This record gives sequence, C-alpha cells and structure tokens, in this order.
Amino acid sequence: MQKDFSRRPGEHVVSWLLRCWDSGASSLELEGKEAKQLGSLSREGGIDKAIGKGAPFLSLWRQLLSATKERYPFKEDVICHPGKWTTMERGIQYLRELSVLEVIYGDLSNERLPKDPDDIQCTRPMWRKLVRNAPSLCANSLAILNWKDGEGPTVHEVANELQEYEESLSSSLVSAVEKLSRKVQQLKEDMSYSPPVWTSISAIRSQCSSAQERGYRGQVEERDNRVYWTVCIRWPGTSDPQEYKALVDTGPQCTLMPSSYIGAEPICICGVTGGSQQLTVLEAKLIRRLESQGVISMTRSPFNSPIWPVQKSNGEWRLTVDYRGLNEVTLPLSAAVPDMLELQYELESKAAKWYATIDIANAFFSIPLAAECRPQFAFTWRGIQYTWNRLPQGWKHSPTICHGLIQTALEQGEAPEHLQYIDDIIVWGNTAEEVSEKGKEIFQILLKAGSAIKQSKVKGPAQEIQFLGIKWQDGCHQIPMDVINKITAMPPPTSKKETQAFLGV
Repeated sequence: MQKDFSRRPGEHVVSWLLRCWDSGASSLELEGKEAKQLGSLSREGGIDKAIGKGAPFLSLWRQLLSATKERYPFKEDVICHPGKWTTMERGIQYLRELSVLEVIYGDLSNERLPKDPDDIQCTRPMWRKLVRNAPSLCANSLAILNWKDGEGPTVHEVANELQEYEESLSSSLVSAVEKLSRKVQQLKEDMSYSPPVWTSISAIRSQCSSAQERGYRGQVEERDNRVYWTVCIRWPGTSDPQEYKALVDTGPQCTLMPSSYIGAEPICICGVTGGSQQLTVLEAKLIRRLESQGVISMTRSPFNSPIWPVQKSNGEWRLTVDYRGLNEVTLPLSAAVPDMLELQYELESKAAKWYATIDIANAFFSIPLAAECRPQFAFTWRGIQYTWNRLPQGWKHSPTICHGLIQTALEQGEAPEHLQYIDDIIVWGNTAEEVSEKGKEIFQILLKAGSAIKQSKVKGPAQEIQFLGIKWQDGCHQIPMDVINKITAMPPPTSKKETQAFLGV
C-alpha cells in the first residue's frame, strides 16, 4: 500500500495526488493513526506531519488533500506542470491536475461539492491555462472553444472531447499520408518508364572556390555542384528577353537567382508526369509605384533575396521578399508583439457592448530604414536590383519594431484604453458615443505621429465587429460565418503542407 501511494522522486505534488486518486485513495478509509503508520508518503515533512489530523475516520484521499492544503495555504504555492504539454494524453493529465487544485482549495468540508477531480467543472481560467501550454499545432483550434461561467462542462467531459479531437485529427492525417504515399508510388512508377528527353534548357553549376565564399548572400544556401536552370523571360513591353537562373531542386516553385554563375552545359532531363515548373509573375506597375513613393530604390548590393509576392483579399498584390536566409542570421530582440490569445482573453473580460477598430494603412512603410541597413534587404526584379528604404514585410523583426513604435506613440499621446496588435487597434465602451470619442482621440494621436489611416480601415462604432479575424459581440467571440463556410468548403488536406495550412500553423 505504501508503494502505491508514495510520492516518487522529482514528482510534483499535484501529480502525486492525482496518481493517488487513480490508485483508489478515495475508497480507502483510515483512522488518523493508521494513515500515519503508512510512513512518509509525500516526501515532505510538512505534508506528512499533517496527515491524520482532523476527523478520526476519513478516506486517505481526503486526508492527503487536507494535509496538502495545510502545508500550502495558497494555491499559487503549488507547482502544477511548469512546462508545455506535447501530447494530448499529457494535456488531459495537466487539466486533471488543475482540477485537483480546485478540489484542494475548495470547501473540503462541504459534502455537496465534488471531491472527484473528473467531476470538477472546467472553468475558463483552467481552460486558458490548458490552451496557453498547448503545442502550436492545436492551440489555435482549442482557443476558439468557449463557454460562459457556470455553464462549463466537467473535466471528464472535456477530456473526452479532447480525445475525440485527437482521434479525428490523427485519422485525417493518416488518411492524407496514405493517399500521398500512393501518389508518390504512382509517380515513381510513371517516372521509371519515362525515357530521357533532351531539352533546350541549360544547366549552370555554382562556382564556389572556398568556404568563405559560401557565406550568407541573402539567397538560399549555396553548395558545390548545385544545379540551376537558365530561364529566359520576355516581359510585357520589352523586346529582348531577360536571363535568370532558377534552382532545380527547390520543388515546383522556381526560385529566381541573379545571373552571377558561369559555365553552361546541356543536360538530359527525364520526363516528369504530374508536375511542372511555375514562375510567379509580379506586375511591373507594383514596382514602379513603390519606387515612385520612395519605398524602394535601385541599388548594387552583395546581398540578394528572392521575391515572394502575396495576393491580398481584394485581389491586389503585395510585394514581399523571402527573407528566410536573412532571418536565420538576424539576432533576436528581447521585445515581442503581444500574444493574440492573451489579447483575446483581455478583450473578453471587458464585456463591452460597443466596439470600434482602426487599421493603420501600410504601417511598415511609414518606418524608414537606416541607410547602412538597406543593402542586406536587396532583391532583384527583371534583372535590376532594388532594396527597401522603409521597413519591409517578411523580415522577422518588422512586426516587433512596428508594434513598439505605434505603442510608444499611443502612450505619449495618452490614448484612452485600447488593445493593440501591431497595426490593428480596438476600443470599446457601453455606448456608441463613448466608443466614437475614444476612436477619434486615437485617430488624432496616430495622425500626429505620422501614420496614414484610410477611412475604409476604420470600423464602428458597432455592436458586432471583427478584430484579428474573430467576431465580437456582447463581450463574447465566435468564428465569423464566412470563415466557417470557407473551412467547410475546403477539400480535405492530402499532404503535410496542406494540413498545416488548414490548421493555420
């Protein structure tokens, strides 16, 4: 018996108590003297000394709870799983440990209150702790679930829901992997019977003479004998084609490189079934507009990164650059943008009736880059090298810098109560007039700080509004219907990449 209920070396107090519950401590009725005869169960003198006090005849479970509460009068003194959980099994374990704390620091003398950790109601604070410590793969999905205080399910019911969620996720992934494996096998069989065909494309092998020459150039990692294609493109409005180099081994999306490699030789490429190289074409007017606004300018730099254009929801294109290489060698910053989940919980606590949001237009482009920092952000378009004069999108520290500058401007302007996530701001209140005044005040502070705000980017005052992709009404949040419709209309993911995109990770 002592072995079943003894605390193991390094085991947290709450983990030990939960294990005692699972081992049947609630069904073992003992007198105080009998409980003490079990010896040092907790490996802590304060708890062991308190075991057996109080009523002469109690279950071992009740005696352990009372002794722990006497040793640790405050809930905050008890450590409960200090790190993130990595599996659903460990997540459920963590939730049950939180429920043990609720039992301990409830009214132990009230027989009407449950003493079974699985019968404890899962409160919103418990759920928030669970989500905060969840892996990124499922944190976003779990954060959407919500309920009002007093209406929450029991820990047992939540555990069942989590298990069903894991099973549904696992089954879809297994199905996707099996389907993908069949496609890969079929592709291999097709390729094995495809005869070699000569192409008119030239291959370029990189000429790197030393390890020093292979340092970071803002491109993808260079290796000896890495094969490139020579791609000739005649752009609209031009008569002569431009020559580019495209990496062969980067998948279906060609990565255009500047023409700095020498030596060409024809190669034999086997016919490939079910795939083709795609070149992303960005409209030249986008480059011209950014250049005329002074956001970018022509340059000559030893650095270069590939273009990564992104289409916005309104159909227009945003010029971004693939700065993954630069991000890898950029030192970290101590500051960071707020956690979206924390903002969600804080806004929820306001229980507001009216809202208004402000989205600063092109916030990154309002922040100038120091001249000595501009060369590392260079990129090439149509054979011409450009760089950014303003803070670019795609660089790892752009959101942090932008958020910090806007936050400072709002603090110096003594802005009314609000929440900010980079360039998105929300205010709230009990009346439309109150919210309107707050919005106007913040609007003026931002204008004085040099921020540009489009009228179309200001929403409200309204009783229902979207902020950071979530619909808010009466202090509660829910998924917008257009998002739900989009998710239900999406085909099931068939690859790891599609699954990650579906889950938003």
